[in-house]
Amino acid sequence: MFKSFGRYISQSVANNLFLWSCLSYVAGLVYYPAEILKDGREPFYFLEWKMTQYHINYIDFGMVKRGFTGTILYPILALFEDGSLAEYLLVFLLDVAVCLTIIYIVTKALKPEPGEDNWTAISILRLILVFSPLGYMALAYDVGRYDHIALLCALISIALLRQDRFVASGVMMAIGILNHEALLFYGFPLIIAYQMIRTGGIGASVITLLVPSLIAGIATVVFGNSDIDPKDVLSEEVAVGAAVWSRGLFEPQFALPPIQYVIFAFYTVIPYLLLFWFYSANGLRKDWLFVAPFLLLVIFALGVDYARWAALIMFTVSVVIFLHARSGKDTAFVETPLKMAVLLAALIPLGPVGIETGLPYLTAFVKIMGLV
Repeated sequence: MFKSFGRYISQSVANNLFLWSCLSYVAGLVYYPAEILKDGREPFYFLEWKMTQYHINYIDFGMVKRGFTGTILYPILALFEDGSLAEYLLVFLLDVAVCLTIIYIVTKALKPEPGEDNWTAISILRLILVFSPLGYMALAYDVGRYDHIALLCALISIALLRQDRFVASGVMMAIGILNHEALLFYGFPLIIAYQMIRTGGIGASVITLLVPSLIAGIATVVFGNSDIDPKDVLSEEVAVGAAVWSRGLFEPQFALPPIQYVIFAFYTVIPYLLLFWFYSANGLRKDWLFVAPFLLLVIFALGVDYARWAALIMFTVSVVIFLHARSGKDTAFVETPLKMAVLLAALIPLGPVGIETGLPYLTAFVKIMGLV
């Protein structure tokens, strides 16, 4: 009975992936309207910190990290009063549009093939995106984050690379890095590793990919923090997150409740387990693509948003599995009861992982039920 139910869900998700994905995305968003209705909070309160990034641009601040998107939006945001409802609505709708575009691209990439098994890699990736706290619910819950534009740039870059459009792929990855430098730790290693595997080493195509991203990365590292304090330029209404542009290099977090570390550790380990199991089941040697997701571990010392890093690790591992699976390596790899139990634990739809609260939906439920 359990296998029949699992087969039914897997086939339903495969055949209606865009619909299931949108439902998952909406499920990640509903937390905020509920908070607004319950506590009477300001509309778009959840974007206050992130609004600052949209006002950081090369015009006012020179060459500064995360200034690309703000520069593109500069003439548009100038039409609105800082911190106005219209400005928040614009940013919110922009993020929704980016996320729906990501969902559409992924849906096209993960479309079922004839004779596909229910527990092969591609089918498992679909289930993770729809049900796991690391999937589309996390994308929605962290609304307004520049990660989403960076993810879209990474997906487009990978798609261009698969079409052998090396210059366009490299430029798109560079744009993503200028949007958010964290892409240096996941998107950039992916395209370099993938092309090295395709060509058997570092050739002209790999160098073509390297150059734009390295230029963008070096510029971001050298000129990342602005000499101009955003609080001196931006109005108080949109300067809430200004401290980001004066931070040091290392920013680990040691003050979270123990349960938070347990949650983050669990959801960080899960993608790596899937990666190991996939390679083992398909008899793949540990190549450069296998190494790429581990570079993201560095970022845990550079920033405190552990839920974000776990979700990005899942994204990176998913891309690695996808690239191998679509090249014919898609043997079922969750074949033992223990592996299945771990996978099912990761698929329990507990809501998204959250930065401040590990599982905010579960925490809210526990409070409502008076269990703490």
